[in-house]
Amino acid sequence: MNYTKFKERQQRAFQATKRSEVTVLEAERGGGKSFWLFWSAIIYLAEHAGTNAILFARSRELAIATFMGYVKDIPEATYAKYEDRIELKNGSSIYLMGIDQREKYCSMQALIVGIDNMDTMTKKDFDSAYERHRWPGLEAKVLVTQTRHPVYPSGTTFIS
Repeated sequence: MNYTKFKERQQRAFQATKRSEVTVLEAERGGGKSFWLFWSAIIYLAEHAGTNAILFARSRELAIATFMGYVKDIPEATYAKYEDRIELKNGSSIYLMGIDQREKYCSMQALIVGIDNMDTMTKKDFDSAYERHRWPGLEAKVLVTQTRHPVYPSGTTFIS
């Protein structure tokens, strides 16, 4: 699946996800970071049926408000929408949650873990979310958006 509405920077960031475990897209407010995070997760899940993604924001309410706004661009026949989850018809699901809910899903596996606006969170928040990215037989990814540059593990790819 290719998403043609990505701008050049978003396209470079998505291509970076293919060669990096952790990819960070840095941009100013309104720079398309959340849009990139959501659609990158959709693309990966569409390619890998039956997998999960977890997209974290500062709060559950913010995650739902931010990411549910992008659902309108998904063809209706390909998904079902719930309060805090989007289920693709191929059996993949995106869970939308606040970083404060991370313990609720501590045993959940996710092919994609997305962290929106990491610069509003702590290193402990990042580490806790990072631990969720694992999927047997596939290379799991962590996708992060932010407006400034905290510290990440070595090997992290930054697109700004």
